[in-house]
Amino acid sequence: MRLTPEQEIGTKFEIWMEQLLKDNDYLLVRRNVQYYQSRFAYRQVDLEYQDLHLFNSLVIMELKYSHHRELPLQLRRPITKAGQLQRIDTVLDEVEERRLFVSARKAVVVTNGYFSPEMWQELRDYSKLELYDQRKLALLDRERRGLIDLFQPRGGIEEQIRQIDLHKYQNKKLFRVKMK
Repeated sequence: MRLTPEQEIGTKFEIWMEQLLKDNDYLLVRRNVQYYQSRFAYRQVDLEYQDLHLFNSLVIMELKYSHHRELPLQLRRPITKAGQLQRIDTVLDEVEERRLFVSARKAVVVTNGYFSPEMWQELRDYSKLELYDQRKLALLDRERRGLIDLFQPRGGIEEQIRQIDLHKYQNKKLFRVKMK
């Protein structure tokens, strides 16, 4: 199946973020995981990893590649999914609903750009969500590179994402998790 340009850059962003987490020693990083409660009630998670929390170590990540540099709070169109009680209007509602569905302790919304002021304001209502924007990604990227960056600069985040060869990841399996 051929990807649209938007799907292609989104997939590259997911691959780049997966490698960033692995390079920074995050535990059990998986990309593109589907959680099923039934045949029609499932949710897809862009990335997940385990942290060292005692009771629930699952952290999920929703990645939003933005060409416009600022990710808005509102979704393009409201959505309703199987097994869902309420209509979802915002990015934070969507990610919180997914976090609850998969029983994750925490969820992180990640963008290559920045979040709108409305997004930061709304985040106050979600105690188990975090936002990672370009500043946080640059910090993680510098941690990954360490002193090597002084001798071999790697280029910016956008350049690194665009350089990813999707053909190397063509046969990547989709993770499926059957929930009780």
